[in-house]
Amino acid sequence: MEKSGQCDIIADDDFDAIEKAKELFAFLPQSCWEKNSVIKCDDDPKRSDKELLDIMPDNPKMTYDTHEIIDHITDNGEFFELKEDYAPNIITGFCRFDGEVAGIVACNPKECGSVMEINSCDKYYKFLQILDAYNSPSCSS
Repeated sequence: MEKSGQCDIIADDDFDAIEKAKELFAFLPQSCWEKNSVIKCDDDPKRSDKELLDIMPDNPKMTYDTHEIIDHITDNGEFFELKEDYAPNIITGFCRFDGEVAGIVACNPKECGSVMEINSCDKYYKFLQILDAYNSPSCSS
């Protein structure tokens, strides 16, 4: 199923599946008519992170992993990625900024030069449908 993109999340066993489901549901409202929950966050939204300056290589021919950037910009570095092993040249998942839920869609130059091919386009489109269904904002790069 990893190759066809039919599974959004893969678990090791039943207990792991339940934990991952709980984590996912923490990012979604009870229905499409409700707003996403806002969680009080102790991570300063105006923080300055100088480590971000070292992630991008000086040489434009070199690649970097966008996951590293996501770790630095999201609340407490928390990110719940969907379809992690499918079309890894694009990253989709949920995070929080200042306690508010957002979806992240980002190209990942480390994988296939972040070329948008059919599988990554499919992954992108399906994730945007989830965000739209729950009126969740998205951040794209």
